[in-house]
Amino acid sequence: MAMKYERITFANPQELSLDSARGLGIVEASRQDYRAHRIVAVKLEVPENIKKAIELFKKDATIVQVYMPAGTCSASFMHFAGLDFLDRYVIACVNVAKSDFTLKKRRLAVRNGWEDRETILDIAAESFSHDSRFRWAADMGPRDIKNVLSEYLDASYASEDIVFRGYSKDDLVAFLILERIGEEAIIRLAAVDAMYRALGVAVELYYEALEYCRQADIRALSGRVSTSNTSAMNIYSLLDARFSQAEDVYITMAK
Repeated sequence: MAMKYERITFANPQELSLDSARGLGIVEASRQDYRAHRIVAVKLEVPENIKKAIELFKKDATIVQVYMPAGTCSASFMHFAGLDFLDRYVIACVNVAKSDFTLKKRRLAVRNGWEDRETILDIAAESFSHDSRFRWAADMGPRDIKNVLSEYLDASYASEDIVFRGYSKDDLVAFLILERIGEEAIIRLAAVDAMYRALGVAVELYYEALEYCRQADIRALSGRVSTSNTSAMNIYSLLDARFSQAEDVYITMAK
């Protein structure tokens, strides 16, 4: 299942015209402004014209992110083009009807809705402080990243995404944001308070998302996950997910 990458990267992206980029192999391009930065994300399928593509968008950007199918280019080639490797993502997709995963033990009370938003934001800010989706530049500190995540949560709320909140007694310790698109559902963001990660409670929220899909006749549950996030990769494996559409992300400072 294809996913629009900029929905992950940016809270409120502005799609860019590709009229001036014909013949360069650019599939999509979008822009987001944040304080002193103008970040442009470009999705390419072939590397032949990558330097020309970067030069085209560098004119109006401080940071350019390039998304390409994984393994398309060597690290040395991309470095020669002025790009540094940022991360590798894959799409994890669960066939809801075929997944027979069940929970053996519940440790969290799970509720739905956007209550306790500030605690959700605090957990997200602590969890994603070094995440390439939200930390685009080295000069972005904790406050900047929290502001970016706050915009992201606002966009999810405006899109009427579903939130599962996990409580240990009266304390909110985990959350998962789910977007439904017809017969498919996408896990947009999920995080656990640092004090509870070692307990493995994250799987309970993924299970709630799977149960929601079962009850709502949704056929596919998917998420875009960094291959360096072994915890999330393991949870998707428990759900019997299939991994595909590996994509490498590179970055260059334009100005």
